[in-house]
Amino acid sequence: MVKHHNRRILLFSLSRKTRKGQFFILGAFLLCALFYMGIPKSSQLTASPTYDLIYISNNLGKEIPNALNLGLNESQPIEHLENFTRFVRRVMLAHSTNFTVLWIVTENISTNDLNITVGNFLGSNKTLNITIGASSINITAPDNTTNSTSFGSDPGTEFNMTILFDSQNRTVEWQRDKLNIYALIQLKRGNNIQKREVTG
Repeated sequence: MVKHHNRRILLFSLSRKTRKGQFFILGAFLLCALFYMGIPKSSQLTASPTYDLIYISNNLGKEIPNALNLGLNESQPIEHLENFTRFVRRVMLAHSTNFTVLWIVTENISTNDLNITVGNFLGSNKTLNITIGASSINITAPDNTTNSTSFGSDPGTEFNMTILFDSQNRTVEWQRDKLNIYALIQLKRGNNIQKREVTG
């Protein structure tokens, strides 16, 4: 009886450890399924329709916020999102598709302290201008890195944030007491390009 009890405890402990990587497995399954349905390997690639990029872009628009939320459950939202981003880039490159993304995450630390993290995977260094109310800051994010800074002004329970970089000009309405995300996703294969903005 004791042996069976210990075995159940061991299995439960192992199952908890495997949960951390479950969203990577799910993401891999979804992405690979889409690729193998519509995209041959790079050595065989001549031409392929653009509709598969649309489906993949829509799927990533859902999975990126999911990766952030799953990371929140592990108290590592930024780390999980960064790992998921790098994972997707590797999968895409293996199928002759370039995936670039820039995401911005806000996280409430205290009433007068809002943390802003930029993940820049667009292929070049970026400087973003972030405006909340009457206050504005610049955040520089080198390519393939994340950069966090504190916005030392009370944004209010609900706030509008304007994001400016390159030709992008986006205003989002967010709540201070939750994790918020904006992402600019781009998929490119040859002359085929799919660009998508995600907020959540």
